Parts: sequence; C-alpha cells; structure tokens
Amino acid sequence: MISTFNQFTLFAPANSGMYKRFTFLFFLLGFGSLHGQDFLLLNLRADLFHTTQVCLPGDEFYGQFDMDMVHDSSSVLLHNNEAAFSALTLDEWNARVEGKRVLFVVHGMAKGWSEANKDLCNVYWSLQQYTTDLYDVVIGVSWPGDSYLGVSPYFRANRQSLKAAKLMGPIANNIEARAQSMDIMTHSMGSKVMSKMIKRDRVHFDHAYLLAPSILRNSMKPLKRWRKTISHIDSRLFIFHSNGDWAFNWTAMQHLGLGYQGMRARNSKRYARVTQVNCDQVINQKVYSHIRRNAFSSRSNHSYYTQCPEVFHYIQSVANSQQLPARIVLQ
Repeated sequence: MISTFNQFTLFAPANSGMYKRFTFLFFLLGFGSLHGQDFLLLNLRADLFHTTQVCLPGDEFYGQFDMDMVHDSSSVLLHNNEAAFSALTLDEWNARVEGKRVLFVVHGMAKGWSEANKDLCNVYWSLQQYTTDLYDVVIGVSWPGDSYLGVSPYFRANRQSLKAAKLMGPIANNIEARAQSMDIMTHSMGSKVMSKMIKRDRVHFDHAYLLAPSILRNSMKPLKRWRKTISHIDSRLFIFHSNGDWAFNWTAMQHLGLGYQGMRARNSKRYARVTQVNCDQVINQKVYSHIRRNAFSSRSNHSYYTQCPEVFHYIQSVANSQQLPARIVLQ
C-alpha cells in the first residue's frame, strides 16, 4: 500500500488470506491479456548469450519472446536456448512500435542470460498483474553485465554498460521517432546504460523509472557526469531507493549510490520533474525473506524491485498525474 493514496486501502495487508485471493485473481486476469501486449527482445550480447562481451555494431538482435513460454513461465527462458525467442527483421521491429506506447526495460549487472531474463520477465509479469493499460509494447534489453558479483566483475560490467549504451542509443532514437510515447525502466547498473545513452545520443524519454540506480547520488547535479539525464526526461523521473537494499548497505562507499537514499535533499529541490520514492519498508531483507520462491524469483532483495507489488501499484497510480510530490514513502 501507499500511504498517500486512499485507493490502495482496498487491499488488505500482504499476509492476509484476502490479499492472497485478490492477488491470485488479478494475476489470472492479467495473464489473460499477455498475448495482447508485445514483449520484444533487444539483445546486445555477442553470440546472443555472452556474459561479458557486447556484440559488434550492426549485429544487434531484434526479436520477440515466445509468448506461450512467457505465459507458461517456461524454464526454457532461463537457458541458453534460441527456442525462447524468434527473430524479427528491422522492418518488422519498426512496425511493432509504430504509434505505440513503448517501455524499455534494462537490467543491471551480474546478469547472465538466465538472470537477465528473470528480471525482464518479472517486470513484464508485474506490469500485467499490477497495472492496467500503460503500454502496448515492452522491450526487454539484454546486455552482458557479467554473471558474478565482486570488484573485478563490477568494473568489467561498468565498461560493458557504456558499450551497450552506444549500441542502444541510435535504436532508441529510431523508436522515439516512431512511437506514440517512449518510457524506460532500469534496474541497478541499467541506470548507467540509460544515462550514457542520453549523454551520447541525446535520447529523450517521457518517463523514467530508476529502480535501485547504481550511479552516484550526486552525479546528476550541474557539471557532474550524468547532468543531462534529468533534462532529457520530458515528463517525470522516478528514483526508487531503499537503505534496506543489500547491494548498497555493505560499506560507506556503497551508500554513495543513488539507490541507497536517493538524491540529497538540497539537490532534489532543484528539479521539479523528479520524484524520489522511498522503498525502505518494502525493499529489505525482512520482507524478502517471506517471499515465496520459484525458478523466476529474484535472487536477492536488490532484484526484488522487479516483482514488488507496491512499486508497480505506485507506477499505476501516478500514470496520468501531473502534480506529484518530490518525495513519497511506500509502505
């Protein structure tokens, strides 16, 4: 539930039987429309499945996930198996986005093909389950963010994120020119892919949802590295952060990440189009430890953003809002 929105009082507490029955009903209703919404794939990995190398310019893979497998939560989606998707020509790709409401979804680091697909599919399913008629096309972007955590993989993934942004920028500009609207949702280091795209190719998005962004919390200030990010979000930039996110609370150095406590208050006051969403109460280890597990479950509370009902209920609630507070607390 969200404390400042009365409509969410319709939902009982998450541990009640009523909530579970409502959730199951909405889940079924949402899945009934899966085939009505395109779920496209933009693969920027070398040889389709590479974990540490981006493809060469011109070798980007345009495709569509197999919707029967998505509908059935098939484990094939979690293996290096080309049966999980089909190729589209560039003309077919362009036709799919023409005049449509498009959402890019960009995962973070330490995501091989399998882990990346978990995040992409979880976002797709969460949109189906917790939102209504926001997008016509969802484009999952798979890039080689390594498959391990640690210092060395972090720097390797950081380099690959910048390379992925160079490939994705012209593609996003092409879609922007064709689509009715174009939004983006990023998780963790996916925020760096987005910021680099904006800096290099001047890409514009209508809305941006940054889930646990790993860029530095002061990096969008004037004269800083990602200062152009905010000016290229035409409607609203949402920053979802939590000090209970394990990826940011190991050391004081990690506390500098935007996903830990968001932008500093004195910085956020400068930007009327930014809303910071405090997720301390819904993204933490206590909540995560009670989540039912399956093959597609997030492997940590850091990735749980992609499945969190409160996050997607909030996105639905502000879909057509013009006046929003600078800060809000989910609970």
